[in-house]
Amino acid sequence: MTTIDIFEGVIPFFSKLDESERSTLVDLVELKNYDPDETIIDSGSLGDSIFLIYSGLVNVKMRHPDKTIYQMRSGDCFGEMAFFAGTRRSADVVTLDHSLIGEITKQSLDEYITQRPSTGCKILYHMAEGLARRIVHSNHEVHRLNTHLTNYRPPIEPYER
Repeated sequence: MTTIDIFEGVIPFFSKLDESERSTLVDLVELKNYDPDETIIDSGSLGDSIFLIYSGLVNVKMRHPDKTIYQMRSGDCFGEMAFFAGTRRSADVVTLDHSLIGEITKQSLDEYITQRPSTGCKILYHMAEGLARRIVHSNHEVHRLNTHLTNYRPPIEPYER
């Protein structure tokens, strides 16, 4: 099975590319198998790659407190925030089960976009859609927590002299 066969029908933006675009794009992807509970991204590491999930589930986790903030599955892309911002990773990404993940480095994607700008625009647009969905999810979560905190009234202890 080729890398094109692997990502065809799983990674949404692949269907928006023609055959020659797909075949040149897969040359950028390095596939790797991960076991359950294996770390793909460490918080604080450099963000010089993005990742495409072919199969499996991953948790995006904060270390302090140890909390899952987002779960991703086949077809999702992750690692774009630090990748585009040029910052260090803000969370850990850990597999929940056996997972097949594709990695694309910043250098290879930059070269690809320079050589094929129209295809690069399609890829970047897809990544922006994914980031926007996660930001909307985060905004809803912040609103929910704000509402909870606003409505929280701690018990008032009687004042003693």
